[in-house]
Amino acid sequence: TSSISTDFKGFLCQVRQVGQTTAALGTFAVRDTSKTKTITCTSDGGAVTHMNKNTVSQQTFDWTASSTPLGVGTQVQALCTVVQSRDVLWVQLPSSTFQELAISTVANATAPPSRPSTMAPTTTPSPPVPDIPLDFSGCGTTTLCYRDPTNCDGAGDCRYALIGEFDDNTRRMTFHLTSNSGGFAAVGFSKDSNMGMDDVIACERDTNTDRVYAKDGWNPDGRNPNEYDADQTSITSQEGAYVDGSVVCRIERVLTPSDTTQDYDLSQLYTLLFATGSSRGGQTDSLAKHNAVPIVSDGAVNVTIPQIVGAKGKPLIKAHGIIMAIAWIGLASIGLLLAVHFKVVWPTGKWFQGHRAVMLSVWGLTIIGVIIIFAHAKEWVYDKSNHGVHNAHPILGFIAFLLAFAQPIMAAARPHPGTPKRSIFNWVHRMVGFSAYVCGSTALCGVGVVYVFVCLT
Repeated sequence: TSSISTDFKGFLCQVRQVGQTTAALGTFAVRDTSKTKTITCTSDGGAVTHMNKNTVSQQTFDWTASSTPLGVGTQVQALCTVVQSRDVLWVQLPSSTFQELAISTVANATAPPSRPSTMAPTTTPSPPVPDIPLDFSGCGTTTLCYRDPTNCDGAGDCRYALIGEFDDNTRRMTFHLTSNSGGFAAVGFSKDSNMGMDDVIACERDTNTDRVYAKDGWNPDGRNPNEYDADQTSITSQEGAYVDGSVVCRIERVLTPSDTTQDYDLSQLYTLLFATGSSRGGQTDSLAKHNAVPIVSDGAVNVTIPQIVGAKGKPLIKAHGIIMAIAWIGLASIGLLLAVHFKVVWPTGKWFQGHRAVMLSVWGLTIIGVIIIFAHAKEWVYDKSNHGVHNAHPILGFIAFLLAFAQPIMAAARPHPGTPKRSIFNWVHRMVGFSAYVCGSTALCGVGVVYVFVCLT
């Protein structure tokens, strides 16, 4: 079995005496003729190779030693050349060595018995992780760049980064993408500033092997996952790596594809959409949902022109945060304080009037804040594969919204003082109000602060 820790498309294996570069030894036999075949090299069946260019993770075949003895203790090993793409291959990867064993003789035998021999089970050493440098020194002069944060300088240091360089001789764009999301980094080329009908290129990590694959994709409608194109011919070469928790890849793409239905002509102006997210696990036909609203470039961009791309402002996110902070950290705290501590200080009912006015303000501002954030995101953003801060904030916030929305409705239907059910209402009203306050303040002061920092810095 020939197996390495990455997928590959082609290979050629021989068995040779250690230290010798001449004759191939023994004979190979294939198990699956649809995947592998033998070829003549020194002798018929002296080498084994791929049958087609389909991507595989391993190939299995048999090898039998030559009938002519080499000598007891002679060391031999398999040497395989493995091809991943036109630009990425590994030459003469060696197996572990194995050796000629002593041959038992039989009395009156006219010839020594045949010596069936097979390779000892080995694991071919893993190929080196491709070195894909991120060079930001040419940003704005020779390359197009976007960085988040703007001063990051390496794969592990950037939440997201894109470098684009145009080669006028080959008429091709070379993109470098990285993200410390651990899943994927993608850039969309949009004819407007919204998701939907966008050309997409992405590099995604296979969590089973930690390999990173570059793919050409298409965002059909802004709601469903990005689909990978069945035809990947617009990408002429690619390589990727997973280093220190970050995905990084290099993608070479033709500037003007022959079919521009889903692969746009990149010499035109497009708004860039920068997205990151978690991986679906293995190689699939689409990207997972992004784990945050994609960042939008501050204008339409011609990627062939060296420039530093900025991000469009997020006024709705800022407005949402300010309104919710006023509502829950400010007004809700005052309303709770009035209800708990001012009944004795203001026994004539002024505490209730103040409590009601403040809490109705919280109710109204919360509704406005929720409308604003949905106007920005245009959908419920939830990453099923990530149970961290990005999911905790909207969940806690929405629970607080539902509980707060129910409070004035329950208060309007409250029993009169002194009736048997009034005490039940009082306890329910307190529990719902306090739960809403805990969820709302936690969403703001706990995960909210982190979420806003991640989104706005």
